[in-house]
Amino acid sequence: ATALAEAGARQFFVALAEEGVALRQALGEGPVINVFSGHMAGDAEAIAGAALTPMINSTEQLLRQFETLPGHGFGIQLDSGMNRLGMEPAEWAALRDIALSQGPSLIMSHLACSDAPDHGMNDAQLRSFREMTEGVDAPRSLSATGGILLGSDYHFDVTRPGIGLYGGRPFTD
Repeated sequence: ATALAEAGARQFFVALAEEGVALRQALGEGPVINVFSGHMAGDAEAIAGAALTPMINSTEQLLRQFETLPGHGFGIQLDSGMNRLGMEPAEWAALRDIALSQGPSLIMSHLACSDAPDHGMNDAQLRSFREMTEGVDAPRSLSATGGILLGSDYHFDVTRPGIGLYGGRPFTD
């Protein structure tokens, strides 16, 4: 991570707040460190202390963020079809205006089948993500390595190359 930061990487993504704290200790101030698991119960001190950006996944997390860390930066994670993390379309529709009024730094989702380039789920998720983020002023992110390789329609404002930084590919054809 330090080599990436020295080479100019300004955003990093980790699964848990604890990983974010360790990464902040290694990188120091500066790079944005986004936490995929969002704002879990008991994470407020770690998020604030290490200046982490939780990717909010639910109504519960949004309320926790606003109550425990008002004014602290956050992002939003949407479920465009992966069914793992993120607000589903109906939940997002109910919270969208409230969340956007607080200025999220990023709105993101994950592709479920990007390792299978011809899978219909890729196009379905792209459409869903576009619909859920239409008119949003915040930067958007849909693609990790597999999505990047699907083409520029999937890139939006921020990509998350992960294993692609090391030459890895989720598919071979």
